Amino acid sequence: MRNHESQLLLLTAALLVGVGTLLVFDVSAPASIEIIHSHDPYYVIKHQLLTVVFGAVALSLGVLIPIVWYQKIPRLIYFVGLGVLLLPIIFPDASHGAMRWIRIFGFSFQTSELTKFCLIIFFAHLVQKTQNEWIFLAWLIPPMLLMMWQRDLGTLVVMGASCLAIYFLASPSWTSIFKVVGLVLLSFLVLIMSASYRRERIMTFFRGFINNSQTQNESVRAAIDDFHVRRLRLAIGRGQVFGQGIGQSQQKTRIPEVHTDSIFAIFAEETGFLGVTVLLGLFGFFLFLLARIASLDALAREQQLIAYGILVCFATQIIINLGAISELLPLTGITLPFISYGGSSLIASLFLTGVGINLGMSEPVTTRQSLTRRRYA
Repeated sequence: MRNHESQLLLLTAALLVGVGTLLVFDVSAPASIEIIHSHDPYYVIKHQLLTVVFGAVALSLGVLIPIVWYQKIPRLIYFVGLGVLLLPIIFPDASHGAMRWIRIFGFSFQTSELTKFCLIIFFAHLVQKTQNEWIFLAWLIPPMLLMMWQRDLGTLVVMGASCLAIYFLASPSWTSIFKVVGLVLLSFLVLIMSASYRRERIMTFFRGFINNSQTQNESVRAAIDDFHVRRLRLAIGRGQVFGQGIGQSQQKTRIPEVHTDSIFAIFAEETGFLGVTVLLGLFGFFLFLLARIASLDALAREQQLIAYGILVCFATQIIINLGAISELLPLTGITLPFISYGGSSLIASLFLTGVGINLGMSEPVTTRQSLTRRRYA
């Protein structure tokens, strides 16, 4: 590797995957038996270890495939991302009432994880061609509508934030930025109000600030969310400064979806404030390295936008997950990168990391390279 940022990014990602694997092993027995209903108490950790292997392959592909290959076919990549979003609607593998997954060779894959990368590549190319807000929105609306159909608001926010960040960095007009942000926020509000389960989650979130007691008229969905929030609060509170000790969590058998989007609460309970500080430090360092890579002079402008899109994608997902677990944001069901159990999320995260490493390995732009890259910028 040609610079320290790429080496450190790989090392930091490996450390995060290691922490996540150990944490998944910690909760694997109760999750396997009580949530997945498997007779094998190690089903979850076996599946996660297999996913790490596939993730390593995905990271290698991200490193080895030249970035200019993506830049040559941005529209094809966009329509691939759009097409895979249609697959769960045409061939549904319903889970928790949402059409987000397809089943391939016995494994479920969440197609929106691939779409994240496709949209980053396409919009980094688009905004180099035009900063017209209506053209930008015309390309952004179709994947957002499909994500709404799949009832995956968390991933929709991550995608939207990444695309908006790319537009913000490329657009010279504050008027255009305000128009786009305003329309997206209005659409986001309409999405929340259009579905009863989203409204109930928002009300559960605000009720936590007003009154922790349940009302007799609240729905079953709201009651479940309220129970979930109280268990998360209890787990984090029990961690105190030094934690209860690895493997000593009392809440890992009581928190819903403890092995996926709620796994950070178990980490906080077992390692306490000190452990949480170290983990947040690793995430912060990971994002800092991506920011350093995005600012490299060796990169063409379009490649810098791709790097920033990846950075915002990771940052938004981390903020949403940790914000929901700590009651700063409503529950969304989005995973914590590298840490949560989940094949699609881990493989996609490692692939995006590989692309980031690839960008960090770029050679200084020579005159000939500059002319070649300018054709795709």
